Amino acid sequence: MDNADGSRIDITAIRGEIDGRTRVARFLGLARLETSSGYQMETNGLIAELDSGLVTSDGLLEIRAPFGELTAGQVTFLVSEENTGQQMLFTEGVRLIYRPQG
Repeated sequence: MDNADGSRIDITAIRGEIDGRTRVARFLGLARLETSSGYQMETNGLIAELDSGLVTSDGLLEIRAPFGELTAGQVTFLVSEENTGQQMLFTEGVRLIYRPQG
């Protein structure tokens, strides 16, 4: 998915379906997501609203990021209202392992 702010999200999954009427894509089974800002995520499913760029995980997730590793019960990716980049909201039991850049 290419966002209006120039950021990009690539998603792969075992299975997927798109509802053309609502413009919602569901990625089922093991889903992998990679952002243009360097985040790599694995989860049990994703729901993507194609018009808004909003992407929500459907369950637990593991993330490898430029700053370290993170696990959470859910994440929501959205484009900021000011179109300044992607925002990520982690919820439901967040655990962060921070690795400072040397």
